Amino acid sequence: MKLKTVQWNIGGGKTRKPSDDPMNVLSYSNEALSDIVIILKKLNPDIITIQESHSDAKVVQSKVIGDALGLSHIANDIYDKSHLEDDQWLSQAIISRFPIESHSFNFFYNPKLEMIGPKR
Repeated sequence: MKLKTVQWNIGGGKTRKPSDDPMNVLSYSNEALSDIVIILKKLNPDIITIQESHSDAKVVQSKVIGDALGLSHIANDIYDKSHLEDDQWLSQAIISRFPIESHSFNFFYNPKLEMIGPKR
């Protein structure tokens, strides 16, 4: 059996204009979740891992993606406030064609991590 996987940091489902500064968080302001879904449909993966999806009380982007692709097995973990939108939470997710029998979410210590973005 062949298994097709995709990993994507979707940055809250937002994109920037090609001419905008990629280091400027504020330049990522174009809603692009539907474009992300179109690309993923073309790729037709069995398993997708997502970084920086947004979640709030009403919408969980990984569920929106899974529903649009007919992939009903989703594990979504919220880990921090979004740096892109004040009322959103950052999540990482697994979206799968196959049942997810168990998963765990843990932060791993990175002794060489240096943050270059906005300080909190």
